[in-house]
Amino acid sequence: MFREKEKQIIILVREHSALILGITALLAINVLWLVPTLRSIRQTASTLVLESAERIGSNIESTMQRSSDALIGAADDIGILPEQYAFILKRLLSKEDGLQSVSIIAVGGRQTFRLDRVATVSQEESFVFSSAAQIGIDRALAGEASIGEIFLSDILEPRTILAAPIRTIGKIQGVLVGELNLRPLISFLRDASLPAGHMYVVDRDGFQILHPELPEFLRHPNYISRPIVKRVIGERHVADGRARDDTYVNEAGVRVFAVGIPLAIGGWSIFAEQPRIIALSREWEMLLLALGISVFGSLAIIIISTKHRSLSGSNSKLKEMLADLDISGKMLVRRDLQLTRANARLMELDQMKSQFVSTAAHQLRTPLTALEWSLNELLEGDFGELKKNQKKLVEDIVIANKRLIRLVNSLLDVARLEEGKRGMSMQKQDIVSVVQGVGDQFKKIAKEKRIGFSFESSAKSLLVDFDKEKLNIALTNLVDNAVKYTPAGGAINLSVAGMEKEVCIAVTDTGIGIPEEQASKIFSKFFRARNAMLLETYGSGLGLSVAKDIVERHQGTIAFTSNVGGGSIFTITLPRA
Repeated sequence: MFREKEKQIIILVREHSALILGITALLAINVLWLVPTLRSIRQTASTLVLESAERIGSNIESTMQRSSDALIGAADDIGILPEQYAFILKRLLSKEDGLQSVSIIAVGGRQTFRLDRVATVSQEESFVFSSAAQIGIDRALAGEASIGEIFLSDILEPRTILAAPIRTIGKIQGVLVGELNLRPLISFLRDASLPAGHMYVVDRDGFQILHPELPEFLRHPNYISRPIVKRVIGERHVADGRARDDTYVNEAGVRVFAVGIPLAIGGWSIFAEQPRIIALSREWEMLLLALGISVFGSLAIIIISTKHRSLSGSNSKLKEMLADLDISGKMLVRRDLQLTRANARLMELDQMKSQFVSTAAHQLRTPLTALEWSLNELLEGDFGELKKNQKKLVEDIVIANKRLIRLVNSLLDVARLEEGKRGMSMQKQDIVSVVQGVGDQFKKIAKEKRIGFSFESSAKSLLVDFDKEKLNIALTNLVDNAVKYTPAGGAINLSVAGMEKEVCIAVTDTGIGIPEEQASKIFSKFFRARNAMLLETYGSGLGLSVAKDIVERHQGTIAFTSNVGGGSIFTITLPRA
């Protein structure tokens, strides 16, 4: 029992081994192209988002650095030319549109001068700075230029305080303080070309200090808990979005792809977020493509494997059939040899038959002709006057003898046509006179049978290439049949009509007609229709066969239409010369 199951398992594995190997190979190939493709897609997405973040970060850095350098330059100028401080500060405000006001702070912390874009504050007036600004002033008094924290002005604009020491002969005499409007930085963030995404800036503590949307800016969240933010601030390295924790779910519940770049000012860092489904849209396309290839490829392999097994079975059957066919083929070869021999024998017999008919006809015609002469001499009284009953007997014998002669002549015609002895003597000549001559031969006979006979032609002369003797035989057979099978009181019409490329000869009668069921045999040798045999017991059944053979040797056609009791129309069509 166990061995039988083991055998079944082995057979099953053998049958499906190709299928298993095919699907395994397909999956392996998918993995080989899919993994590097996904890496390339992530690399491309990282590069595109990083380039955008770098561009915006560079704009922010250059704007802040330009304003800081301008403030430091003005502080240095005041240290060299203290009496020109008012002119220097006015010039500073005119050049730096972002600066809203500048102030000079003495070493003791007292404001000695303030210049605002709106109004000028005298020495006697005081101005209270925020604690964050005061920290920057203290750093400047210690000899270090600084950028303060970002705050919101009374008109809801983001601003910061720049501070630079004023030195005279290496000694700090005071601090130049500037209030900088950061609206241009917000514009940079808004102009970032990041479909469905955004950028934001955080300070060294992870607090969001710049955002393109005011409500989000006012919220001032801390993102230090985000691994990417913590890593960029702490390590001051670029996060390219390819690390596992560079993808996360943001506050809006959207899974995002993010990159981060540390900036060279104030410990700031800029981050770019974009919905992962958009940033890595081609990744999904490739995954779906790989899935589709795997599914449809597996189906194709299964179908091919199934077809293969089916074809293997069919192949076995086909081999059996071919073996049977080989046996049958050998038998057919033997049968073909037998048939070839039999056919040769039949041809030989047919030739012998034709020769016999020809010889017999020749041998019969001579004594029959002699008999006809002798009988005619008896009727003419060459051997004495015959009594009435004797004369009637001789006349019947003459009629019977003529029928035998016609039969012999028909047999000779058939034999000669079959043997090809009657070569065609084609000549370009008038066919109207030939047809009319045949009609003239039968007018007297038709009249004796009280049958109307007429001839018609569309032209006096029509030239055709034909053998006069043979065509005469064919026409004679047709007209003879018409006279023979048309009863007294009937009519026969013989006509010739010339057309553009053909000549038509028609024999029309009002005779007994041909039964429809026997029409297909009417041109067969020795065939006579039933109604013809009832009307005329004598007949060879060769006339129409001979006529058809002669017409076809002229590259023509012969056809007929007929109704039982309504007569027949036989038409010969020959090509014109």
